[in-house]
Amino acid sequence: MRLYRMQELKDYIQQHEKASIDELCQAMRVSKSTLRRDLDLLAGEGWIEKVYGGVKYRDSSQLIPYENRGVLNAEAKRAIGRRAGELVEEGDVLFLDSGTTTPYMLESLSGKHVTVLTHSISVINAAGALPDVALFALPGLYYPKTKSFRCMDTVAFLRKYNITKAFMAASGFSRSGVTNSATWEYDIKQYAAHNAQKVYLCIDSAKFGVTRMMTYCEAEQLTGIVCEAAPGEEWLEYLEEKGVELIL
Repeated sequence: MRLYRMQELKDYIQQHEKASIDELCQAMRVSKSTLRRDLDLLAGEGWIEKVYGGVKYRDSSQLIPYENRGVLNAEAKRAIGRRAGELVEEGDVLFLDSGTTTPYMLESLSGKHVTVLTHSISVINAAGALPDVALFALPGLYYPKTKSFRCMDTVAFLRKYNITKAFMAASGFSRSGVTNSATWEYDIKQYAAHNAQKVYLCIDSAKFGVTRMMTYCEAEQLTGIVCEAAPGEEWLEYLEEKGVELIL
């Protein structure tokens, strides 16, 4: 019960960026003494910072709003999305991650009979316009910053399906693995990356060497990385060492 409450508390603080003690007591339906113990634990783990009268999420500056991310490297994202879409084969069951790159994949899926599982509202809107795509929208609470859905039942829903290919987004890729800033998406990303037959990371080259808060996937788990340009020689050697194909 406490693990569920702690996850709910982390999700609430990250979504709102900051919150008062009274607000959190009401939202979590706990006493102030219970809440303070939970907050002490989160502060000790580095998730939050205590401020006067409440707390704030320590990593909030790293999660760029979806609208702003969409215009960063827009042409690279479109190229990556289209190339990733070319890796899809007839009959595939796909997991398409949230983010500003994966929606571009739908431009390459016209005429292909595939199944798409996603928690991204942008992918849902794009896939819904394609008559040959069977679309499953994962359930959950809507998070505006990532334009995605997530709740305690999202992963349980995802477990029902055998994913042939997962196309993942990330805030960074480094020797720490595939990392992300949005903690509320961690369990979804981790499950998809661990259970798909093939896993493709769709990132632009600027994200190589970047590490964010949580690692949801190790490099060895990746089938390939779809990128608009080759990273430095150091990363080419690292990908070869890990058996990860670079797809330009």
